[in-house]
Order: sequence, then C-alpha cells, then structure tokens
Amino acid sequence: MGNNELENLISIPFEPSTLETIDRAVFNFVNETLDISCRSNTGFEKVPVIWQGSERAWYTKKDPRKKDVLNFPIITVARTGLSKDPTKKGIFQGNVLPSNTANIEIAKRIMQQKTAEFGNAYSKQQTGQYNRKAKNPKVIYQFMSVPQVVHVNPTYEVVLTSLYTQQMNEMLQPLLTETGNINYKVIKYDHYRYELFIDQNYNISDNSANLGEDQRKMEAKITFNIIGYLFGKYINDDLPKITIRESIVEYKFPKESVILG
Repeated sequence: MGNNELENLISIPFEPSTLETIDRAVFNFVNETLDISCRSNTGFEKVPVIWQGSERAWYTKKDPRKKDVLNFPIITVARTGLSKDPTKKGIFQGNVLPSNTANIEIAKRIMQQKTAEFGNAYSKQQTGQYNRKAKNPKVIYQFMSVPQVVHVNPTYEVVLTSLYTQQMNEMLQPLLTETGNINYKVIKYDHYRYELFIDQNYNISDNSANLGEDQRKMEAKITFNIIGYLFGKYINDDLPKITIRESIVEYKFPKESVILG
C-alpha cells in the first residue's frame, strides 16, 4: 500500500493568471465596482474610465475628445511599476520546485465506486460474503493539484481629473468609503482573486493659482499596490494544468510458472 504513489494522471488545461488578468481586475474595480458618477452641465452621468496603456488603434476610438480637447471629468488608470518582492506574498509562502506535473495540492476526495469495489472484494476474501460491514483498508483517494504560483507586486496610478471642486469631491468619496476604515479590497477577474491596497495619501493638485491661459483643472492621484500571482509562462509555455491523480492501494507482482519433470 502506498497513497503517496499516484497513477492515472489526467491533465486539464485552464486559462492562466497573467499580468493582463491583474490589469483587467484593477480596471474593472474602478470602472464597475466603484462605478463613479458626478454632476456636470449635461446632468448626472458616469465618469468615463480610460486605460492609459491602451493600443493606439483602440484608444483613438475610445478617447473622449472633441476637437483635440479632453472632456472632463475623466478617470485614467495605468500600471506604473512591477516588482517581485519575496516579503510580500499571499497564501503560498514556500517555493515549490518546478516539475512536469502540477505541484500544489488543492483538493482531495475519496473515489466512492472504486473504494466500494475493493471493499467488496476484501469482504469476500475475509468472510466469504459481499457487502459485509467491516473496515476497508483499501481506500482510493483522488488528488487535484495546480502548478507553482509566482507572486508579483504591480503598482497602479489612478488619476481623477475634473474642472470643479464639487466634481472632485463627488469622485473621491466612493474611493474613500468603498473599503470602510481600512485601505484593503479583494478584486476579482476571470475567477481569480487579488489583494488591493490603496495608498493612504491622495495627492490633489490644482492649477487655479496659475494666472496663465491654461484651462483650470484639478487632479487627484491615488496609488494602488497589488499582491497578485502568475501561472506559467503565458504564451511562451503550454497552458498550465490542473492535474488529477489517484492513489495506489495495492501492488501485484506476477509469478513465473516453472515446469518440472
């Protein structure tokens, strides 16, 4: 008997967690979860949220401009930094060496049908009867594993821009109240969950003191620090696998027949 020995290996492809997945989780948090609206001369409307790193072809269609002048208020989101800090990790603290199969066990269950078959055979062998109530020493388990999780720490800058103080106040309040009295939020995208920490300082600037001809506007810059994770090498690797294995409960060695005489 040896439950540590596994057989019947099955691999299931699944979509990996990538840097783009984390970007989408942050963008959706600002655009959909916060869902910021404010009052303007056209009424109470949702503030457009723009991803600052968009490709040029897509951005030219979505850029809220009229005659080369940006329409305010507006919110922009951009990834401004990326680090891999071993001191900032989530649930997986250790390092698992890479292998050809998945590394981290995430689930375990008893295979009812196969365990019952072994139990009936054992009961027949010991008592001469099937389905005799007794302790079954041959329990088959199914293990599910995933590849090594690599933690990364991207940084994002969210910029709120408005023409009036009232608009800035209306945009800031959802950010201040969404997380309650802490600066922490779990964000999600494509079934993945990441930890978001909002910087405690909201850098607000105003060019109203400048007597030049520039358009008056206010800006608030908020920094998001993320604890995220990646699976595999993205397009440079095969899709990661959820590996399913079954334990071995019995070894059988064939015997050779010897003909004498």
